[in-house]
Amino acid sequence: MRILYLLEYYPPHIGGVEILFQKIAEGMAARGHDVRIITMQLKPTHAYQTPARREKKGNLEIIRIRTGERRSLFTLAALPAAIQNARWADVIHTTTYNAAYPAALASMLTRTPALITVHELMMHVWKHLGFSWPIAEGLMLMEHAITRLPFKAFAAVSRYTRNALRFAGVPDSKLHVVYNFTDTTFFKPERWQYAREKIRNQYGIGKNDILLFSSGRPGIEKGHEYLIRAMKDVEDLRQVKLLLALSPRPAGKREKLVRLIKQLGLENIILLGGMSREALAEHMSAADVYIVPSLTEGFGFVGVESCLMAWPDKIVITTDAGALPEVVFGRVIMVRPRSSSAIADAIRQAVLQPEGVKRIPRKDFSAERMIKEYEALYEQLVKKK
Repeated sequence: MRILYLLEYYPPHIGGVEILFQKIAEGMAARGHDVRIITMQLKPTHAYQTPARREKKGNLEIIRIRTGERRSLFTLAALPAAIQNARWADVIHTTTYNAAYPAALASMLTRTPALITVHELMMHVWKHLGFSWPIAEGLMLMEHAITRLPFKAFAAVSRYTRNALRFAGVPDSKLHVVYNFTDTTFFKPERWQYAREKIRNQYGIGKNDILLFSSGRPGIEKGHEYLIRAMKDVEDLRQVKLLLALSPRPAGKREKLVRLIKQLGLENIILLGGMSREALAEHMSAADVYIVPSLTEGFGFVGVESCLMAWPDKIVITTDAGALPEVVFGRVIMVRPRSSSAIADAIRQAVLQPEGVKRIPRKDFSAERMIKEYEALYEQLVKKK
């Protein structure tokens, strides 16, 4: 098959969705399919230089579109290349949000079947995340519009997301659940064990201290505000410290969390910036307890990665929001979202009564399973063409 991917971001840009689609694209190429990727050109950062406008690696080709790395411009700027390459392709695969529109239009104009992976459908949840009414309404309209685009299939990354699409009016005949993969060989505690003592010494964490760890993008929906307030509630647990790794963007949201830490006068939080995947895994290896305070998750990469690094004996504290109950495993304490007191209670349980935490059986989020499921879906769409 000839497979065309339309994606806002692609590695070397760092992110869960970027790594996901890199694995899918490279997996399809390894299985003998011809692959093209249309994505945004990237500006240089401390982590990478600006990649070439066009790259070819065997039967996988990457085409980068100049947009000044503005996601909203990608919708229009990618359209000519999308239409041209859709004529070459047997199937188009895209994802939410901005790449969905050129993919759908290219599919309509060339009659090439298109599939969209939906990571999350927030809809009315936007109104409960602190956004102003006009912004929340705009985001809801954008999501609603995507559910009305003429895709032949909608791949939801969880049953939770599948049900959200169903409630939004997408017919069951178009709905499929394909769970994301998580790199089980990368997020393997034995691989990073060498870094545990180094990281703990770096931040002055004693042998008897309990180190908590949480990471992610500082967006409202990630719930870090509630975790920070919970750390105020457990100040009496002198041996408990939190490593909080927040990416630099969105900068305004991150600064708000920094101010909150200062306002509460917290000395039990060590705030970290963005870091490479390797550095992230090293820091995770130093932790005793992992915390996922999300208010909603369409899949929950950070939840699964935390469970992998915690397996088999460390504890993960997570909210029961969105798809998290579907994907987490191991020794898990689930709490209600939007509650600093619930998180604080769970921290106390993990520190003072860990023997009471039950174990959920391990779950399969392997890349091989995911690639086979997408390949079967592509073949199904091509047959119906």
